[in-house]
Amino acid sequence: MWARGNRFQMIGQLTAPTNSPYKASVGGDEYVNEINVIWRRELSLLDRTISLAWPDHRHWVALMPPTVLAATIHDPTGRLVEAVPSLAVRFAEAFAGVVCNISDQTHPEVVRLARGLGPVMLHPTGLATVGRARREAVALALEQGAPQLLYSDFDHLCRWLEGDPGELAALLSGQPGVDVLIIGRSARAFAAEPARLRETEALVNRVYAMMTGRAADLMFAVRRLSRPAAAAIVAQSQVDTLASDADWPLLAERLGFSIGTAASDALYYRTMDEYGAPADSGDGDPGNWIARLEFAALHAGAMRAYLADR
Repeated sequence: MWARGNRFQMIGQLTAPTNSPYKASVGGDEYVNEINVIWRRELSLLDRTISLAWPDHRHWVALMPPTVLAATIHDPTGRLVEAVPSLAVRFAEAFAGVVCNISDQTHPEVVRLARGLGPVMLHPTGLATVGRARREAVALALEQGAPQLLYSDFDHLCRWLEGDPGELAALLSGQPGVDVLIIGRSARAFAAEPARLRETEALVNRVYAMMTGRAADLMFAVRRLSRPAAAAIVAQSQVDTLASDADWPLLAERLGFSIGTAASDALYYRTMDEYGAPADSGDGDPGNWIARLEFAALHAGAMRAYLADR
């Protein structure tokens, strides 16, 4: 169990890297006052979370740092209508808060159910603005005051909470000194993905490894962010497309934030139309392959802007 004094000490020690331009924005008496507000708010949230936790999961719930989930949702057909209420307790166990940025074409019942989890905002539907919607979700999560955020597509988190909430808890608490943790699929999970993902995403991952010396599953869009790193990404990222997968860690590294990687056995891909399906069925459609090639090209364009940092 975390002692309350340890919670305050941990939050009070949050700082940006010494070579980061955001150092000045998180220091001084004003920040101490902000910490006191966060301290009181987060204690209340943690107490509520623990009270909802299942007895056999209390040990890992209590050890997790307070984390706000920033998620995006695009679900026009209402595939998540059953998942949201069935997982509400697990969301409360895992997170100090949940915020969602939801596409304006999402089924109204999904929007209503998401409002029961926490603050909600809406964004225009479109692949060209996915990265912007992600930043907006992170900005909304920053307003909740927690020292740590997790960004993810909402359906990814639903599958994770269904499949292995203990693994999620371990990755939320592990590598505590890392500002941006790129959470991807394990080698085993990646090998089980549809061929159109494996073959196109492997190229993006290879280039990222060549640029940074760091192997990562880059295109799954799950990122654990320290509060200073999240604020920097919201303020400075200009990539509005799906290529924010590549831009966020490269930008954060340029700004002096620490980067880490982690792998999950429980994460896997499904289109929203096949949410809950036992297997993906899209590899037989050449249009789906073209789309994945286009996504990889977007990432290549985003990475090109950081070649000079090598």
